[in-house]
Amino acid sequence: MEAADHAPVEAFTPYWDRQGRPYEDADGYRVVLQNAAWDNQPASACRIRRTTGAKSGRMASARAGVSGAQR
Repeated sequence: MEAADHAPVEAFTPYWDRQGRPYEDADGYRVVLQNAAWDNQPASACRIRRTTGAKSGRMASARAGVSGAQR
C-alpha cells in the first residue's frame, strides 16, 4: 500500500494500531489490513440458543400490530 502512495492512518482504537495497518480512502472510509492466522472454530464450539414461546420487546409488539403509543 505504501509503495502505491497510501500512507497508514491512526486507527480509532489502539487495538488496530497494534494488530494491523489502518488506511483511509478518498471518501474517508477506513480499512485495516491484518496479516494473521484465522482461528476457525468447529461448528460444535458455537453456541446457538433457540427460544420458544412469546417474544418480548419492540419486535414482538410490531408483529402483533401494537404501536409505540399503545404500549
